Amino acid sequence: MIPATIGPTQRAALVAALHTPNHALSRGPGGWWVAVDPKGKVHSFTTRTVRMLHRAWMLEVPDMFAERATLTPKGLAVAKELDAPAPQAVLA
Repeated sequence: MIPATIGPTQRAALVAALHTPNHALSRGPGGWWVAVDPKGKVHSFTTRTVRMLHRAWMLEVPDMFAERATLTPKGLAVAKELDAPAPQAVLA
């Protein structure tokens, strides 16, 4: 179940991390980033976004100087749910 308190930026960060081989965001200049997603784009996220997801137990950030923020099992489940295609309505 997707928590109602997750905003669009946090949702984008979870889905972006899901599409990396190690399910993680990396620290870079000015914040956190995902090098390449399936569409070949670079996504960057603020430290504030990563902290919010860490406080919600969706990202594991080992310490304040960590180079990587990895999805937790809860974050992985929410990211998969966000990335799943919407169910199609069946018209009778």
